[in-house]
Amino acid sequence: MKNIHIMHPEDYVFDGKDAVKNVLEILKSCMDHDNKFENHYSIKYDGAPAIVFGTDVNNGRFFVGTKSVFNKGIKKICYTNDCIDYYYPEQKHLNHILKQCLKYLPRVSGIYQGDFIGFGDRETTEFTPNTITYKFDNPPSQNIIMAVHTMYIGDEFDVMVALPESGVMLPTNEGKVLFLNTIAEQTTDDRIFQHAFNYVYTAIIDQLEIIYEFPKFRTKAAKARVLKLINSKIRANDILNAEELAKETGIDFRIFELYSMITQLKEIVMNRFKCAEGYNTNVRAYLSNKEIECEGIVVSHINHWSRIVIKLVRRYEFSRYNFTSSRFAKTNDETVHKVAQQMLKAV
Repeated sequence: MKNIHIMHPEDYVFDGKDAVKNVLEILKSCMDHDNKFENHYSIKYDGAPAIVFGTDVNNGRFFVGTKSVFNKGIKKICYTNDCIDYYYPEQKHLNHILKQCLKYLPRVSGIYQGDFIGFGDRETTEFTPNTITYKFDNPPSQNIIMAVHTMYIGDEFDVMVALPESGVMLPTNEGKVLFLNTIAEQTTDDRIFQHAFNYVYTAIIDQLEIIYEFPKFRTKAAKARVLKLINSKIRANDILNAEELAKETGIDFRIFELYSMITQLKEIVMNRFKCAEGYNTNVRAYLSNKEIECEGIVVSHINHWSRIVIKLVRRYEFSRYNFTSSRFAKTNDETVHKVAQQMLKAV
């Protein structure tokens, strides 16, 4: 499983009862202070673009790229500046970032993925690669600032497995690269969180007992339209009402109640974590001039000999801010209504 798209735990309600049970197992394991389930936690940074780099397992050459290195068709793997110009001739900003990454990233033997934060110039202390602004106490002097959070294993790009890892330690290429810390630490005093978790967890189990049929989508696009409708509601600053969503989609309203309950459970789990301070710098995160802990965390969990990865994000806070920014401002109530009408044909 490649780290191309990681799902929110609440979105699994549209994948059936077994999927929900798996998510509950993961969230419950996150409350285990001894971590006997061997979960891996890493801070989710709001960088852009996502950079994949390392040594190509097929030819031993160092490369850089985006998630497009994992394309099913043409894999946009860049070994030289000419490769970058060939694949990204019109995307000037991305073209420049990739060339600088190719120049300065350390020649590591494995394959890694990270979020690009910015270029250090010994003067700039604030970087806003996407939605969140990262402020440094001292202006970074390194050429590149990145948060590396994932390593890959496998003999071919098509079958590589993503292993989200906290605290990935990579050589800084003689001080040319600043790798931000990605460790997410569990808090020690968790009694109040455990009590709240148990209360909501029990309510979810009870809810599962009264749901006899989960939605069955004809196509992946049909499921995507349901998620798009929910995002449209968030964008419009609407409270997610289970009965209204049921009418608009034809899906049992109890599914949407379950969706909200899992969101609550996720929020409780997130309160058990804090972002560890950086190894060689002090950086703080801000959203709309308000200091925040971090965007969220990524959890990698081993379940019955398979690895499941989910992201725990305060979705309503970050998604609403994203959706209401100028990049997403074109969608209006008419679009929301159009999406809703499509829902009646989705299941």
